[in-house]
Amino acid sequence: MQQHLSTLLLHSLQTSAFPAVLITNSVVQPLNSGGIGKVVASNSSSFKEGDLVSGMLEWANYIVVPEGKGLTKIDNSAGLPLSYYLGVLGEQSHIV
Repeated sequence: MQQHLSTLLLHSLQTSAFPAVLITNSVVQPLNSGGIGKVVASNSSSFKEGDLVSGMLEWANYIVVPEGKGLTKIDNSAGLPLSYYLGVLGEQSHIV
């Protein structure tokens, strides 16, 4: 019996003028950092198309995130700039 995992496809909303890869010991690896993304496709019951999420994301235009691991859904009903969720309203605000 084959198990089907839920997967998300995110459009990364972070931008950078810097290279998006790190080269270590001749191995090219994508850079990761705290970022904001918008779900463009999902077969997960926890996330739907159009949801905004934050988490450690690769620096790429589109990212596949198995099971949505490490992502936190953003409720931006207040219409605040999304960059706020990488700072005072982001993961650091959950530290007690």
